[in-house]
Amino acid sequence: MTANFLQEFWFAVRGALRLNSEVISIAGASTQGIYIALIVLLTAGFSQAIGQSIVLFINRVRPIRFFLSLIAAAVLFVFSYLFWVLSLWLASDIILRLDFGFIEVAQG
Repeated sequence: MTANFLQEFWFAVRGALRLNSEVISIAGASTQGIYIALIVLLTAGFSQAIGQSIVLFINRVRPIRFFLSLIAAAVLFVFSYLFWVLSLWLASDIILRLDFGFIEVAQG
């Protein structure tokens, strides 16, 4: 990762946390916007998995399996998001006959 990417990433994250729509638009239009979005999605999935990790503690899962479960949950979170985007995109195209691009629906 380059320093420029990290600067853009933290700029987008700070703007999103402040609910600044201009910053979110700028980050979305950046050349590395898709990578920023994927990292944010992975982080959200990881955060959700940590929140649900009490079940892993109760079942006394070994540490390596615990961390692998967290990573798998984060990746599955991204895939579920992409599935929803794909479903909405196909429904809008086939059923509603709306001409949206996949990236537009993902940014939606």
